[in-house]
Amino acid sequence: MKDKCDYVEVADSHQQLVCVPTSKNITYIFKPLMNFITDIEAALKLEDGNHCHLYEYLVECVKIFLGHVNNDLDNTIDNATKSLETWKVTSDAEVLKSHGVVRPLLQSTLCVDQSLQGLEELMQALPMYVEHFLSLACTILQNYKQTSQVAYRGIVQPESEDKRIISATWAKDEDISRFLMSLPNWANLQLMKENRAAVDVEESPEEVRLRNKKESEILIGNLASGTLIPPHEILSDVAQLRVLAQLQESLEWLSSRIQSMATCVVHIEKQRGSTYVLASPRESVQDLPPVPDATVQTLEELAKDFQEIADTCLLVLHLEVRVHCFFYLLPVTIQGNFAGGVDSQEPDPEVMKLNKDLSSIDEAMTACLQQRKHRYIFEGLGHLIASILINSTSSIQKVNENGIKKVCRNIFAMQQTLTSITMNREVALDYARQYFELFYFTPEDILNLIVEHGAQFQEMEYKNVLLLLHRSLPSSDRDPDSLDALLSRLRDILNEVAVAI
Repeated sequence: MKDKCDYVEVADSHQQLVCVPTSKNITYIFKPLMNFITDIEAALKLEDGNHCHLYEYLVECVKIFLGHVNNDLDNTIDNATKSLETWKVTSDAEVLKSHGVVRPLLQSTLCVDQSLQGLEELMQALPMYVEHFLSLACTILQNYKQTSQVAYRGIVQPESEDKRIISATWAKDEDISRFLMSLPNWANLQLMKENRAAVDVEESPEEVRLRNKKESEILIGNLASGTLIPPHEILSDVAQLRVLAQLQESLEWLSSRIQSMATCVVHIEKQRGSTYVLASPRESVQDLPPVPDATVQTLEELAKDFQEIADTCLLVLHLEVRVHCFFYLLPVTIQGNFAGGVDSQEPDPEVMKLNKDLSSIDEAMTACLQQRKHRYIFEGLGHLIASILINSTSSIQKVNENGIKKVCRNIFAMQQTLTSITMNREVALDYARQYFELFYFTPEDILNLIVEHGAQFQEMEYKNVLLLLHRSLPSSDRDPDSLDALLSRLRDILNEVAVAI
């Protein structure tokens, strides 16, 4: 026997044991011992509710082991909390591959998942205690959910109550969040996450344009007209956006792991009483109490809770890059000089800052998020920028040729940056450039263009062009009657010509 087995020598007594003494050994012998106990108690013909001494000894051993498990899990929660506070991530390719992911995960999330895996194994090894282990899992997850919520608020919730982060405020707004989640690009995210579709939900270019147009209108409408965004209302530190992305990626992954655990519990429940090793005529051993449905539901609800936090993080990132566009472009449109005498060859400084900012965010999101989420964050940004610029014509006081050239340079610079990020042409910015090129023409020429080529823009957009051209005239040349006549002719022409957009 000694030739075939590995023995462990106990130093103080020189005894040889088949394995290292540890309370965890109970997990390896529990099922066969319970089978043996079933046979003993059947042979002894014990009354229901009575057990042999071996059963009582085994239960005591399990209690000792459960105490060790509880202590280990307390340490896990403590370590996860400390790790999340410092935003430590795991980016080792082999580790990530073993977990079926390609982007870095928070170490705290992996720590929690490791505990869940351990509890799953214990459920299999000690089926009598499934409910106990499930309760421990729920406790761990409840604590980690609270820790995650605190971490999220630490990023998006300023200490001062009278201040706000606009993107987080919008993400909490039921109307805005419900609208964003009703769009096809959000549906694409869910389909690709669940692997239920290999391709996106089909959208025509016109449907994409209308979707982006509606989103731009809602966001523009939620900002007070003619006011700038204070610096403290945006997340200007890209490092904060990076950790928000890491939190999103990690919690979404954890949500799927929790759902898998719930499925595992249901599977164990189905096995108990059928293929379970304790099958026996004796009710006291065979008929294990079922896991309450409420406990399994708690686990499933926790999976949804983590997914909701992850969804909120993604909405904040989606909205934050849009708020950055407002932050940098509103000073250009509200305070900019579009009737200057010197034709600078450079884009506006604020436009250059925006381009640098978007490039930095792109780099951070590429490293932290899956491609489908990166696409969701940046897709449609060109349309928003175009809308901000086109809407600004109603507040610009005067414009001349040099001012139009500057606007077109701004558009071209932003189009180059966005194209390098999205790998798309960003035709919405072509639309904006063509719109501002109308200012090179006289009002009569603009009306003739509509008659000859059809309407390429909306009536209000044409109206703003005519009004701005009128404001740009010397005061001695401004004739309200001639302006009214132009606007009246515009309405008549548009009623006769089919709008192309």
